[in-house]
Amino acid sequence: MAITFATSLFLIAVTADFGVVAQKRQRRLPPVAQDDVSLTSHSRESLSPEAREMVDLASAKVCRERISDPKGSVPIDDMQGRPSLAVRSPEAVAGAQHAQRLLPTAKSLVIVSLKKLVKDYGFGNPKTYDARLRRAVAHVEAVRNIRPDVDSRDNASVFLRNPHTIVFGTIFLAGLPSDEGINSVLAHELDT
Repeated sequence: MAITFATSLFLIAVTADFGVVAQKRQRRLPPVAQDDVSLTSHSRESLSPEAREMVDLASAKVCRERISDPKGSVPIDDMQGRPSLAVRSPEAVAGAQHAQRLLPTAKSLVIVSLKKLVKDYGFGNPKTYDARLRRAVAHVEAVRNIRPDVDSRDNASVFLRNPHTIVFGTIFLAGLPSDEGINSVLAHELDT
């Protein structure tokens, strides 16, 4: 269940850029009458009071279980309230090693997802999308290092001056003990 949820989050993270392209392509379609199709990205139907209560109860249960789960991520608001950790603190070192260990897996998942998106959306134009896909894959493959950083606190970034390294805030490294949490951040940074 957790792996399915993490995979879903991962795919959402890596599809962000291609989703914009798909939306741009959709705008070029002929106009459709409002009566024929809804143009909103979400359902207009609201939840019944019973369904809303069930969602609220399930959310509360997940939050309670996260607190007692040793692999549960620290909520971002809690991370932001914590003092920075030294780069050589045991939590930051362990988090950096964890992220470095998962980096090859995240890279391969991002590359597979990018290729699948190109295929699924029919982005097969050799003059544009094939070259863009090759550049995106090369960008992902070029990332090799994880570097903890005190000043980044609860963030992660890839800087143009050093595109081979993902810089993780030490609080972020310590606050994401699960493979799913680290993989989702890695995927996000590899996709940007």
